[in-house]
Formats: sequence, structure tokens, C-alpha cells
Amino acid sequence: MKDQVTIPDVREAIKMAKDITPIMNQAEYLQLVALYARVLERYEKEEYTNGLPDED
Repeated sequence: MKDQVTIPDVREAIKMAKDITPIMNQAEYLQLVALYARVLERYEKEEYTNGLPDED
């Protein structure tokens, strides 16, 4: 992933999510969960072109 975020970016994103999650309404929370799922799906397609490996 050429445009991967840096560790400081990750730390800032975690801090922002921790700060804002308690004041989110249900719709905002669902949008956050949907974004998480979309990013994870994109990552899986990029990194595991033949599908996810089987768990033992």
C-alpha cells in the first residue's frame, strides 16, 4: 500500500475516535462502522487477492 498512513496518523485517528464516539448518535455510529467495513474490505481485496487464508 503506497499511500498507507504513518504511525503518528494512526495514533491521531485512534485519539479522535475515542474522543468523539461517546457523543455520536446512532446514525453517526453506523456511518463509522460502515466506513470501517469498507476499508477492511478494500484491504482484504488488495492484500489477499485469492481470498482470506483459512484459520486453524
